[in-house]
Amino acid sequence: FGECYLNYILAGRNTIGDCMVGLHCHIYDITAFLDVHPGSPDTLMVHAGKDSTRFFEDMGHSAVARRLARKLCVLVDLSQISHDGWGLRPTEATELQLDGEE
Repeated sequence: FGECYLNYILAGRNTIGDCMVGLHCHIYDITAFLDVHPGSPDTLMVHAGKDSTRFFEDMGHSAVARRLARKLCVLVDLSQISHDGWGLRPTEATELQLDGEE
Protein backbone atom coordinates (compact mmCIF):
# COMPACT_ATOMS: atom_id res chain seq x y z
CA PHE A 1 0.00 0.00 0.00
CA GLY A 2 2.80 2.41 0.88
CA GLU A 3 4.37 2.44 -2.57
CA CYS A 4 0.99 2.90 -4.30
CA TYR A 5 0.11 5.75 -1.94
CA LEU A 6 3.48 7.38 -2.54
CA ASN A 7 3.04 7.14 -6.31
CA TYR A 8 -0.45 8.68 -5.97
CA ILE A 9 0.94 11.66 -4.04
CA LEU A 10 3.84 12.15 -6.47
CA ALA A 11 1.85 11.74 -9.70
CA GLY A 12 2.45 14.70 -12.02
CA ARG A 13 5.46 15.96 -10.10
CA ASN A 14 7.86 15.16 -12.91
CA THR A 15 8.44 18.48 -14.62
CA ILE A 16 11.41 20.86 -14.66
CA GLY A 17 9.47 23.28 -12.46
CA ASP A 18 8.07 20.68 -10.03
CA CYS A 19 10.20 17.58 -9.66
CA MET A 20 9.80 15.19 -6.73
CA VAL A 21 10.72 11.59 -6.01
CA GLY A 22 9.96 9.07 -3.32
CA LEU A 23 12.87 7.37 -1.55
CA HIS A 24 12.31 4.87 1.24
CA CYS A 25 8.72 6.17 1.71
CA HIS A 26 9.84 9.80 2.16
CA ILE A 27 9.33 12.58 -0.41
CA TYR A 28 12.18 14.65 -1.83
CA ASP A 29 11.90 17.87 -3.83
CA ILE A 30 14.73 17.62 -6.36
CA THR A 31 13.63 20.54 -8.54
CA ALA A 32 16.57 22.78 -7.63
CA PHE A 33 18.98 19.84 -7.85
CA LEU A 34 18.20 18.94 -11.48
CA ASP A 35 20.81 21.21 -13.03
CA VAL A 36 23.65 20.14 -10.72
CA HIS A 37 23.04 16.38 -10.64
CA PRO A 38 26.19 14.62 -11.91
CA GLY A 39 24.10 12.15 -13.91
CA SER A 40 22.23 14.91 -15.82
CA PRO A 41 18.68 16.20 -15.35
CA ASP A 42 17.37 13.54 -17.75
CA THR A 43 18.49 10.77 -15.42
CA LEU A 44 16.38 12.23 -12.63
CA MET A 45 13.41 13.15 -14.80
CA VAL A 46 12.96 9.55 -15.95
CA HIS A 47 12.40 8.48 -12.33
CA ALA A 48 10.58 11.57 -11.05
CA GLY A 49 6.95 11.64 -9.97
CA LYS A 50 7.06 8.20 -8.35
CA ASP A 51 8.85 5.97 -5.87
CA SER A 52 12.48 5.84 -7.05
CA THR A 53 13.97 3.84 -4.19
CA ARG A 54 15.02 0.85 -6.28
CA PHE A 55 16.72 3.03 -8.90
CA PHE A 56 18.47 5.13 -6.22
CA GLU A 57 19.78 2.03 -4.46
CA ASP A 58 20.78 0.23 -7.66
CA MET A 59 22.98 3.19 -8.63
CA GLY A 60 25.06 2.73 -5.47
CA HIS A 61 24.95 6.34 -4.28
CA SER A 62 27.74 7.42 -1.93
CA ALA A 63 27.40 8.60 1.66
CA VAL A 64 27.86 12.15 0.38
CA ALA A 65 24.96 11.73 -2.05
CA ARG A 66 22.79 10.34 0.74
CA ARG A 67 23.57 13.29 3.02
CA LEU A 68 22.73 15.67 0.20
CA ALA A 69 19.47 13.84 -0.43
CA ARG A 70 18.47 14.25 3.22
CA LYS A 71 18.64 18.01 2.76
CA LEU A 72 16.12 17.75 -0.08
CA CYS A 73 13.57 15.76 1.94
CA VAL A 74 10.30 17.68 2.28
CA LEU A 75 7.93 15.05 3.71
CA VAL A 76 8.80 12.24 6.10
CA ASP A 77 6.70 9.10 6.53
CA LEU A 78 6.62 8.77 10.32
CA SER A 79 5.82 5.05 10.13
CA GLN A 80 9.29 4.49 8.68
CA ILE A 81 11.15 6.18 11.53
CA SER A 82 9.01 5.30 14.57
CA HIS A 83 6.86 2.35 15.58
CA ASP A 84 4.40 4.80 17.17
CA GLY A 85 4.20 7.25 14.26
CA TRP A 86 2.06 7.38 11.15
CA GLY A 87 1.35 9.82 8.34
CA LEU A 88 3.45 12.26 6.34
CA ARG A 89 4.95 15.25 8.10
CA PRO A 90 6.78 18.25 6.60
CA THR A 91 10.49 18.67 7.28
CA GLU A 92 12.46 21.88 7.73
CA ALA A 93 13.15 21.85 3.97
CA THR A 94 9.41 22.10 3.23
CA GLU A 95 8.25 25.47 2.05
CA LEU A 96 4.60 25.71 3.00
CA GLN A 97 2.53 28.55 1.64
CA LEU A 98 0.09 29.74 4.28
CA ASP A 99 -3.28 31.27 3.43
CA GLY A 100 -2.82 34.89 2.41
CA GLU A 101 0.88 34.51 1.55
CA GLU A 102 2.28 34.77 -1.93
